[in-house]
Amino acid sequence: MQDKVFSIAPGFFFFSLLIVFGLFPPSTKSQTATVVDSANRERGINLYRKKNFVEAANVLKDVVKKSGADEEAWYYLGLALTQQPKELKNATKAFETAIKLRPSYAAAHTGLSYVLLRRNKFSDALHEAQTAIKLEPKLANAHHVVAVVRLNAGAFDDALASATEAIRLNPRLAAAYLVKSESLWGIYARPSESAQIPKRGRTKPTTETVTSPEEMEERRRKRKKDESILAESAQSLETYLKLNPSDPSAALWRQQLATLKVISNIGEAGAEVVKHGDEVTTKAIVLAKPEPAYTDEARGAHITGTVVLRAVFSANGTIRHILIVRGLPLGLTEQAVMAAQRIRFTPATVDGVPVSMFVQLEYNFHLY
Repeated sequence: MQDKVFSIAPGFFFFSLLIVFGLFPPSTKSQTATVVDSANRERGINLYRKKNFVEAANVLKDVVKKSGADEEAWYYLGLALTQQPKELKNATKAFETAIKLRPSYAAAHTGLSYVLLRRNKFSDALHEAQTAIKLEPKLANAHHVVAVVRLNAGAFDDALASATEAIRLNPRLAAAYLVKSESLWGIYARPSESAQIPKRGRTKPTTETVTSPEEMEERRRKRKKDESILAESAQSLETYLKLNPSDPSAALWRQQLATLKVISNIGEAGAEVVKHGDEVTTKAIVLAKPEPAYTDEARGAHITGTVVLRAVFSANGTIRHILIVRGLPLGLTEQAVMAAQRIRFTPATVDGVPVSMFVQLEYNFHLY
């Protein structure tokens, strides 16, 4: 049985995106606590499992005051404090104390990696997760943390491998399916394969070239590969929603799922034909690009980073099929999507005829 802890975003997150994260309980009991402290510790753990996090933290604080060498109490105190956004630093200290008392405590290393991830300390989170994996290779949650960090760094293939391993170890770890889906999006929309958003009011005709039969066949193969990647991403996202239907961002994810299913079929008979930047005579010209709002929740949690979207700038002048490649938590992804929907532009053309075109959009969120 796994213990459930606070929902987190995949860093960039990739990142928004709230995901349910599970931590393994310790495999052994503390040998240092007194009988009385042990009873209170179990009471605190039971309160935690009943999701009474504030009371659980209060009980466990009393336990560690009386018996500071009880690493299990420190561990569960860390879990309880993780549920309270303003207590993340104290949660970090609780996990660190548990590890100091028992350096081989793999679950505590995983808990510490999780809370460091919440605090945007990606390098430290990766170190702790990798330490946990060395101690106990079958910790699915530690592999998930590695996947989130890799995703945040844009190492999509590595993120996919770690997420896949987490799913193999625990097929019901919902968060891993979300990271897997996002990793596949990233592989599909690598910067080198995507059209970046053109500068406002500027366009440059492409050089006219003759496409050989070999090049056309290579494009067809790539399109089929892209469709397969997106179909797998859609399947992972669908599984995530089945396992975690109460995600506060579920409506957004369902919209993404519908978009993935549509885009994965682009190019088939009857579907909208969407061009890439190197396939048009003139690229789309942005006339107005509104900036997204910073949510109070994200500002209060000091969330910063970049939301990356991939959208279709349609021939009819509308924004369609917005795909979240990288998100941020606490409403920032949603704000970026709403801002993207308000973009005004002149469509791309091929020989003077308006066409639809893929464009990658990036929205930076920084606190000053």
